[in-house]
Amino acid sequence: MMQGSAIVLMLISTLVIWGGLVASATALVVRGRREKREQHERAIRTVLHDAGLDQG
Repeated sequence: MMQGSAIVLMLISTLVIWGGLVASATALVVRGRREKREQHERAIRTVLHDAGLDQG
């Protein structure tokens, strides 16, 4: 039978691993949203520039 400390260590290890996976997935989602927003902003600037409506 496993000792209590071994069980606690396994549970903590599992939580750390799952926490890392959640953090990685969250970072990927945030990055994807940011890149999509930046791409959208570039497209708008290009359209405005091509139409002669840019502020530069």
